[in-house]
Parts: sequence; C-alpha cells; structure tokens
Amino acid sequence: MNKAKFRLLCFIITLVAVNFWAAPLLAADDTSLVLSEDTPFGLGWGMTEKQVKALGATLSHSQTYENIDIFSSRKLPEQLPVIRVDSYSLLFDKKWGLQKIMMYSKIIQNDQDGEVGESQYFELKNFLMKRHGNPISISEKDDFDDSSQCFPSKWCDKWSTAFSNNNAHITLDLKRMVNLVSYISLVYEGPSWEDIVNRNNK
Repeated sequence: MNKAKFRLLCFIITLVAVNFWAAPLLAADDTSLVLSEDTPFGLGWGMTEKQVKALGATLSHSQTYENIDIFSSRKLPEQLPVIRVDSYSLLFDKKWGLQKIMMYSKIIQNDQDGEVGESQYFELKNFLMKRHGNPISISEKDDFDDSSQCFPSKWCDKWSTAFSNNNAHITLDLKRMVNLVSYISLVYEGPSWEDIVNRNNK
C-alpha cells in the first residue's frame, strides 16, 4: 500500500466514524499484550477482536482493508471522565492485533464562538498532560476562523496536541466545520503501528 492509499484508508475510517453518529481472563501464555496505565480505554495493545469483546466492548465490523480489520464501537471498557464520547474506530492488524483506536466525541452544535468545543478540548488536554506528561507538539489558534470563509462540508479549523510514550503515540484534535458544528477526536497509535505503516508502504 503506498502513502496515498494509506492516507485514503485513514480518511475512510474518519467517514465511517462520522457516519456512525446518526474483566475476563486472558490466555495465560499470551505475552503479546502491553497492559499498562498508558493503554487506552481499558484495552491492551495486541488484543484480538475476541479478547476486546470479552472485556465487554461492543464491536461492529465496518470493513477490511488489506491486513487491517476495522470495527466501530459505541462502548469500551473504560470511559474518559471529561468528554461525551459518541463512537470509536478500532483497527486490528492480522499480525499485531489491536494497534489503533480512534475516539470521536458527540457533535457540538451551534457553538458560534467555539467556546464549548474549546473548553472540552482544553479539559481533555489537561487530563492527558497529567497522564502522559508534556505534549511533543501543539498547533492551536487564539480564535476560530470566521466560518463564513469555509466551504460547505469542509473542516475549517483544527487544533491539535500530540503526546508520546513508550507504548503509544496520541493525538488530540478539535475540528470545526461550517454551520457552527465541531467535534473532538482522540487517536491512540500502538507500539507496532509504525511497523504496519512501513510494511504497507513497501
């Protein structure tokens, strides 16, 4: 898979999640899981779909793209305390198991000045800083752009903060669309995700 195709995959995953709006025992010899406080939503990197479901998560298969199975979910074992979550996308590699989780907040309607979305974004950012330390990158604006300058159906603002630890790369985004609609996304990429990207780009 080349880089263009892989970007398309990520775009398709986002569309799947947006359109989605409308502890049991593990095997004793399973050493592939990375279970720590850095593992998101009560899951472990390397888990299979069956193991995730055994933890009480609800999974609905969306599509398979090359070696990656993509599932949608509205419920995972642990919830974030500072955000109203609408849905998740979970990506399972056939070799490395669960390696990417994408969380999407409830849509924020009629947020003309961006205050509601901004408040939720910073609340979640502060929570992540307490858990993961200082960000590795921040891209934020003092004010939202005038939504009249945006084309219909195009995200016209994006605030982003990225974190990194031994087990994951984490990206928090606040996106705002024309018609005063915004939402927050939080993406966790597992320890083997870079290997998956490199493999698929060959």
